[in-house]
Amino acid sequence: MSRHGRRNPPPIAKMGLTVDKAAMWHIMSSRLYGSDVDRLTLAVREALQNSRDAIKDAYKAEIRTKSDGKFEVTWGEKYVQAREQYEYWVTLTDNGIGMTPDIFEHKFLQLGGTTKGADDEGGFGIAKAAILSLSRSFRWTLHSGAYLFVADGDIEHIEQRHADSFHQGVKLTIYDVPPEAFQGRYVGGRGYAYPADRVAHVLAANNLAPRAGYPGIRVYSQGEEISTLFHGQRPKILLQGSPTDAKTTIDIRAYKRADGKTGRQYVRLAGLYQFDDGLYGDTPVDIVVDIYTKLSARDDAYPLTASRNELTGETGNLVHQVVREVMRDQVSSLKEDDEAETHFADAGELAEVERAYQRATQRMARMLADPRLLNRMKMVAGGGELLRQMEARHRRMQDKWREAQRAREAAEEQAARQRTDSDESWHDRSSKKPEPPGETESGISHRMLRQLQAPEKKTRTRKKLVNPYAGFAAIRVNRKHFNTARLRPYFDKPDKWLNLALAWRFACQMILNDLDREESFEVGFIFDDDTRALYMQKDGRRVLMINPDWFAKSILRAYKDRPLNVAAVLHAKAAHEVTHLLGYSGHDERFMVRREQVADETVGLLYPMASLVEVMLGIKAAPTLEAKELARLRKKKGHKNTNLVSLRRHLLHGIKL
Repeated sequence: MSRHGRRNPPPIAKMGLTVDKAAMWHIMSSRLYGSDVDRLTLAVREALQNSRDAIKDAYKAEIRTKSDGKFEVTWGEKYVQAREQYEYWVTLTDNGIGMTPDIFEHKFLQLGGTTKGADDEGGFGIAKAAILSLSRSFRWTLHSGAYLFVADGDIEHIEQRHADSFHQGVKLTIYDVPPEAFQGRYVGGRGYAYPADRVAHVLAANNLAPRAGYPGIRVYSQGEEISTLFHGQRPKILLQGSPTDAKTTIDIRAYKRADGKTGRQYVRLAGLYQFDDGLYGDTPVDIVVDIYTKLSARDDAYPLTASRNELTGETGNLVHQVVREVMRDQVSSLKEDDEAETHFADAGELAEVERAYQRATQRMARMLADPRLLNRMKMVAGGGELLRQMEARHRRMQDKWREAQRAREAAEEQAARQRTDSDESWHDRSSKKPEPPGETESGISHRMLRQLQAPEKKTRTRKKLVNPYAGFAAIRVNRKHFNTARLRPYFDKPDKWLNLALAWRFACQMILNDLDREESFEVGFIFDDDTRALYMQKDGRRVLMINPDWFAKSILRAYKDRPLNVAAVLHAKAAHEVTHLLGYSGHDERFMVRREQVADETVGLLYPMASLVEVMLGIKAAPTLEAKELARLRKKKGHKNTNLVSLRRHLLHGIKL
C-alpha cells in the first residue's frame, strides 16, 4: 500500500546500472595511483604481494618447501614487424600455486572486489589494474600450468589456449610498455635512479624470510638475486608490538647507515614493502615501520590508503610522532653510548697539563696584544665585551697554571716523603732475623704463606684515559668508531691543540654575543669518525664539542693558507651547535630554520673569526697578486715608497713608475 492508501502500481520496465568498462579501467589504472607514479615499481610491488600469497598456498598444499619460493622480474625490448617498431615488455614470474581457468576468470579478472583471505595482505582487489596498466594497449599473456591466457587489446575478450609447456606458478608478460617506464627518474632523497636500481630497491626493502605460515622467498631482477637491505644488521628498537587499535600492531626499528647519509623511512605491511619517504635534516639512519593488522581493506580503521602509499588514522599519527622524535634527538634515541667515554674538564688533573697551560697562556697573551684582532673585534657587535671575556679567561688560565704548579710541587713533596718512609721500613726489615723454616707463629707453613702472598694473575683491563686538557676542555672518545691509537698526537702534545679549543670557544661565544644571548657552556673535543661536532648535555653540564682529528686532517690541510675559509667552516659548525645550545633539539624542520637564521644573523663575524684563526692557529693568508707585485716593485731601486694607489695605477693603466 502507498501512503495514500492505494496499491503500488506494477512496474512498466526494469533498468540497471551500466558501466563503461574502458572508462572504469582508465580510472582504476591511472587515476587511483596518480599520474606521476613510477608504474614499473608499482607493478612489481603489487605482483610480489600476489605472488607471496600464491607461494604460501603452494607451501600449504605441499607443492613448495619452506625456503624455495621464488619471484623474478625481467624486462627487455623486441622488434614488432607488424608495427615496424621496437616494443618494451616486462615479465613477472613466481612458482606459487598457479591458476586454473575458473580462478583466472572469476578471481583474476575481477576488479574492485577482493579475493584474499583473512590472513592475506592487501585486499582492495585493484592490484591487477596496477599491474596490467603497464601496457598502453592492454596486451599481455599469462602462463599458468598447462594454460595460456592472451589479451590482445580488447578489455572484454581474452582468449584461453593450451600452452606449449607446463609452468608451476604464474608467468605474466606485459607488452607495449611505454619507454618512459625504463628511463631514469629522480627519486626523492636517492637522486637520479634507473629502472634496475629502482626495481632492486623495491625488492630489497621486503622482509621475505620464512616466518609462521609463510615460506621464504628469493627475489631476482634480470637474473640477479637481490639481497635484503637490512639483513644481518643490528637495529635499535623504537617500538615493538605497540597496538594502535584492537586489531593492528606496529614495530619500528632504526638501522644506522654506514655511509652517514640521511636515511629513509620504509613502511611494510606484514613484511611486504609498501612505500618509503626520505627523512630530512641530518638523520643518518633508516627507519623501518612494520605493520601487522587483521583489519579488512574496507574497514575505516585500515592503516593504509587505497593506493597504499600513505598511512592513515591512529597508526599514521603514532608513526609520525616516533619518527619526528628520532629526528629531534637522534643522539639520545639512536646512539649507543656503551663504547663512549666522557671526561669533563675537572681541576683535579691540572698537574698533568702544566706545560700545556703555560704555552696556551702565552699564546693567549700574544693574541690579546695583536692589533689585527683588536681592531676587527671592535667592528662587530659585542666585540668589546668578548675581548673583556677573553681577558678574564686569560686571567683564569694564569690562575689555573699557578694552581697546577702548586699541585705538582705538592705531589713531588708527597713522593719524596713516601720514598723516605720506604727506606726506613727497609732498614727495619733488614735488621730482623729470619724465622726458622717450618711453621710460623700462626701455624701456617712458609710454602703456604708464599702461596697466599703470591701476586694475583694480571687481568687484561682497558687502559684508563686521562684528560690532558683538564681544567679547560672535556674529551669524549668513542672506542667503537675511533681507533684509540690515533689519540697519541692529541694526548702527547695537548698544548698544540689547546689553541683549537680556544678558537672553538671564542667562535661559539662570538655568535652568542652577536645574538645578544647569555648561555653558559663548556667546550671539548670529540674523537668519533662519525661526528664532526656535537652538543652534549650530561650531568647538568652543557658541552659544545668539535672533532680535532677531522678539523686538522680535512680543514686545516685543505685551507692551510686561507684563514677566511677555515673561519667559514668554524662559523658553520659553531652556528649549528649553538642552535642546539639555544634549546633546539634534533634536526627537524624547526631546528633547520633556526640554524639558518643564526648563521645569517652572524655572518658578519667571518672576518673577526679569520683574525682569530690567523693568531691562534697560526694560519697565514697567502699573499694576493697586488701584494706580490707591490713587494716586487719595492725591491727595485728608487721605488721603496711605492704604495697601493700608485700600484693600482700601474696595473690598470700601465703607467710607468
